Amino acid sequence: MIKVAITGSLASGKSLALDIIEKMGYSVINCDHLVHSIMNQVDTLDLIKAKFPDCISGNEVIRSKLGKVVFLNRDKLTVLENILYPKLRIEISRLCDLAISRGEKIIFVEIPLLFEKKQNHLYDYIICVDADRSTRRHRFGLRGGDLDMFAVIDDQHIKPEEKKRMSSFVVTNNNHKEDLELNLQNIIRLILHTPPTQL
Repeated sequence: MIKVAITGSLASGKSLALDIIEKMGYSVINCDHLVHSIMNQVDTLDLIKAKFPDCISGNEVIRSKLGKVVFLNRDKLTVLENILYPKLRIEISRLCDLAISRGEKIIFVEIPLLFEKKQNHLYDYIICVDADRSTRRHRFGLRGGDLDMFAVIDDQHIKPEEKKRMSSFVVTNNNHKEDLELNLQNIIRLILHTPPTQL
């Protein structure tokens, strides 16, 4: 089975790209959704509560508060990632195995921190969704993000130019959804119908 990673910088449109691909009929894995699910597991919640007690209300993680805590302190971010990422890797592997058992030929996995977590070697192809910084900042605000935190978070990640350099394909998402969809269709066609040695 061909495994394709979807990555890109903060608010570049990775989830939109994944939604488009899913509507094309392909199997997808959304790591943000998986992380939300993992956070709600009792054992994970207990670990987060022990390390970040002020970020828990009842039996729920206050995600906005937790985000501010960890993105302003790299050591605390590492603590949280050490709780979440081992579980995330196991879940991705499980879902990929399920896709293989169903006879799927290709699967797309949205992984925002693909390069930061050195997971790129696990995928056959990487599609980087790119958008200029001002557009990304605007989108971040539209979806409820704290604009004061945009630069704090974005500057902790690998720079967009470097992500594009390390990717198999780059799609630009500054303008219309229709353009993004067309570009994704062309890339998928290439992946499925061109021998890997020619890509």
